[in-house]
Order: sequence, then C-alpha cells, then structure tokens
Amino acid sequence: MTQIYPEDVLSLIYAIHAVNLFVFEQRDVSFKSFEKSLRLLQYDPSNIENLILCLDVAANGSEGSSVLCLSSDGSSSDVYFSSNRDHNSLFLISARLMLSQYCLCLGFIPTASHFLNEADIMLKNRFPTYRNQSYLPSSILGAMVDPIASLYQGLTPDEIFVLKYRLVCGVKLDDIRFFQERLPQYIGYSTPQTFEPYTRTSSVLLDDPKYLFSSYVNKYIFGTALFIIGMGKKDLLNLLLSPNIVLKDQPNIPFMIIGVLDFNGKLLKKLTIDRFKMTESEVSSLTIPTEITHRYADLVFTFQKIFTTSYSFLVLHEVVINYSSPLTLMNIGRNDIDIENVRKCLNFRNEFADELSDLYAVLPDYTIHFISLVVITVFQVAKIHYDKILDSGMNFERKLLTRLKNDFRMLHILRKKFPQLFEHDHLITFYNAIEDKINQISN
Repeated sequence: MTQIYPEDVLSLIYAIHAVNLFVFEQRDVSFKSFEKSLRLLQYDPSNIENLILCLDVAANGSEGSSVLCLSSDGSSSDVYFSSNRDHNSLFLISARLMLSQYCLCLGFIPTASHFLNEADIMLKNRFPTYRNQSYLPSSILGAMVDPIASLYQGLTPDEIFVLKYRLVCGVKLDDIRFFQERLPQYIGYSTPQTFEPYTRTSSVLLDDPKYLFSSYVNKYIFGTALFIIGMGKKDLLNLLLSPNIVLKDQPNIPFMIIGVLDFNGKLLKKLTIDRFKMTESEVSSLTIPTEITHRYADLVFTFQKIFTTSYSFLVLHEVVINYSSPLTLMNIGRNDIDIENVRKCLNFRNEFADELSDLYAVLPDYTIHFISLVVITVFQVAKIHYDKILDSGMNFERKLLTRLKNDFRMLHILRKKFPQLFEHDHLITFYNAIEDKINQISN
C-alpha cells in the first residue's frame, strides 16, 4: 500500500481505521492501526513501544502528556516532517485529529490534548486567521469588538472540513473532560446533591485563559456556533460566558440562548441541504422517524435534532442545578432569582428529556458513539426518568418505562463500545440501579 499512497495519506487512513475498529469493538486490530499511524508519522520508536505505558500515565491523571512526543522538543513545526513532506499537509493535520479521537475513546485526556496541540502547530502555520484568532472577539482599549474575519474565509472545501473537524475534536475533548470530572455532581448522582460553580477554558479556543466559561453547555454551544458560521460574535460570547441563571426583572438569558440554538439549528439544516444538493421534494419528505431507520438523510437530521435539543435541555438543567447551589445563592441571593421561571425551566427540561428519549429509540446501534452524542445528556435524561419512576412507585404511565428502557439501551451500548471511558464505579452503580429497576418492574 505504501507504493500506492504517500506516508502522510497512509497515516490518516490508519488513524481513521483505528477509530472505526475501536467503535466496532475490534480493539486489538484497532491498536495495531493506531501504532502504524504513529510509525508513519515518524514518532520516536521507543515512545511508540512504550505507548501503553504512556496511556496508563494519562489515565491515572498525571500531567504527563509529553511522555508521548517526537524525539525533538517540539519547539519548531519543522520537526513534525521529513524533508520530503509538505509542512502544511492536511493529511498530517487530519491524522493527528483522528489520533486525538482515538485517545478520547480510551478516555485519555492528556494524550488526546497532545495530538490536538500538534495539529494546532500545523494549523497555525497554514492558516493565519487561525493563528491570530481574528475569527474571535478581541479587546480594544478594554472594549470587546466583533471578529474581523471568518475562519473559513477564502478556503477550499477540504480546508474548511479539516478546520471544522478540529472544532469537533475540541468540543468532544471538553465533553469527555467534564464528563470525567463532574458527571455525578452534574446529574445529581453524588453527595452533596449540589453543583459547585464551574469555570474552565475551552479546547475549542485552544484553552486560552482569556475565555473562561462558567457553564459547561454554553462552552459547547459556542464551539458549535463557530463550527456553523466560522466566527464568534461578541454578543454571543458575552451571553455564553456567564452561568445559566434566571433573575427577577432581568432578560431571560437561558431562553435567549435557546433562541440562538434554534437559529443555529436552522442554519445547520440549510448547510446540510446545500451540501447534499437535496431537491425541494427531498427536503419536504424529511421527517424525524418513529422507528429505527437506516436511511442516511433521516439519520443526519435526527442527529441534528438530538444535538440542538440536547443543548436546550442542558441549558435548562443548569438553571435548575444553579438554583440549588449554595454558592450561587451566596453570590446572588435567593430573593433575586425568578423562581417562577425556574419552575418553567424544570418543566421544559423534563419535556425535552422525553423528546430525547424518543429520538434515541430510532438510532441504530452502529450510530451510537460518544462523538455523535452529547454524552452527559444521555445520563441526565436517564436520571430524570429513573427518578420519576422511583417517585411514582408503581403508579406511572407505561410510556415512562419505555423511555427508561430507551435510555438504558443507550447507556448499555456506550459502555460496551467504550469500556475504558465508561467503566467507573459510580457509573456502574448508576447502570445497575436502572437495570435492577427495569427488571423489577418487568417481572
């Protein structure tokens, strides 16, 4: 095969092969493809031989991502290429993005971050707009101003695709990082049952400390907006940097965010229609299926619906958990919070949970992947339906049990496909509690 394709192309092919085989649970072959990709990228052989040890270091939470690196110190982008390679090769960039996804399948954040950092060196070398961040708001004399260019301006479709995939990798790294750090507290499956304030940088924005988000889902939403339009407006960034709270006599920030999500969803649908050159009759025939479907167009728009609904769901969920946070109340005061709107958010959140559970039911097993879903939403939706059944005793609608089974199917498949990512004591306890309750009711 090396005589047919150059090494940079082969490295990407093997990286894609590694991720796909991992998802289809062929893990030994998957790792061999991962290793082949590394060799083709000319990593130091001793580092490749010790890769499992490196990943173990990352898994144990060490700040040791530099264990896996090239033989050089990485101070120059030239070290990433042999003399006959294109320093700006999209194949070399894409290979590292795929290797990052492979490491996220294992739940190894430092190593995934390492590959993203390597890709960023090359992206900055190729794209001045990415290097100088002119697609993001900037501060002039203390005032924030809108970006001056789109990240995608003047680029080829292939270049845009690679940049979009970098944004996807950043969004998913943030997703898995938060999942590992805060999931039990976020979904109310830990003690204490309150959510502590959250402030974190975003991998989408290169973990730049200028951009500190106080909301997990808002960071996700900003990354998605960049994906769709290629720039981040100052008003949107200001809206999303704060925690999701509803205050008396103040604009309803969460509902404003949901309005943005609705608009972005329409843009995303239009982009997809344009990309696939769909006719008007094909567009009019698009519907959300009511049973498992394998039709590609239906699946694309179902996943888009799942993403936008998941974001709206989590915005409302954060309103609910922020209301119960003692530190939030200490900084703001309970009397300042619009309790009536909090109740509305709670009801709307639960309605979105029902809608998401019904959408999960139409997904074929092979499409269920942490990349294709907002993972934390799956757990929170299951927690809501589980709690409803517990609270109702045996007096609940059968549809509620059906939805809990839909949720558990998603959890079961994710756990089976990504055992290293989802095999943790608190998650196993959560799985078992849901499974026991389903079996108890069914028997």
